[in-house]
Amino acid sequence: MKTRATAGKLWEDEDFITMKMDEYCKDIRESLEAEATCIEVRHVRLWHEHWETHVDGTRENANLKEHLEKKYVNLKLYDKDNDDKLFTCRKACFEKERGNNRYVIFAVAEGYDPKKDDNKASNFPLWSPFDLDEALYDCIHEYYTANPNEDRVSCMNLLLGWKVIMTMNDEY
Repeated sequence: MKTRATAGKLWEDEDFITMKMDEYCKDIRESLEAEATCIEVRHVRLWHEHWETHVDGTRENANLKEHLEKKYVNLKLYDKDNDDKLFTCRKACFEKERGNNRYVIFAVAEGYDPKKDDNKASNFPLWSPFDLDEALYDCIHEYYTANPNEDRVSCMNLLLGWKVIMTMNDEY
C-alpha cells in the first residue's frame, strides 16, 4: 500500500471489481447491458472513391488491393445480366490490358468450388468479374434494398442523393 501511495495511486483496478464497478466507477452490470445493445454496422459507399483510381502502371499494388478487398469482400449483389443471380464478392483481381490496367471484383455464386479450375464446366457459370463502376454499385444497392437487415450492411449511394437534390431544385 505504501508504494502505491507514494506513486499517487491509492487503488488498483482489481479493487473496483470487488465493488462491482468498472474503471469509470459505473456499475458493471449497466455497462455490460449497454455493450450488448450496440450492433456493429458496415457502412459501404457505393461510388468510385478517389483512392480507387490509383493503379500504377503494369504492376499490382498490394496496398490498393487490400483496401479494395476491405471495401468489397463479402458484399452480396444481384447480377442483372444473369437473371438476378445472387453473387458474393470474394477478392479484388488485377487485370492487365494494354492501356487499361485495372482492378475488378471477383464474385462467386453459391456452389462455386475454389479448389477447381475456374474455366471447368462445373465452375464457369458460378463466377463473374465485375468492373468498379456504377453497374456494380447498382447491383449491390439492389440486393441490400431488397434485404435491408442482411449482414448488417448500410449502403450510401451517391447517385440517389443527386437525384433527390435535382428534383428539389426542379420544383423551385
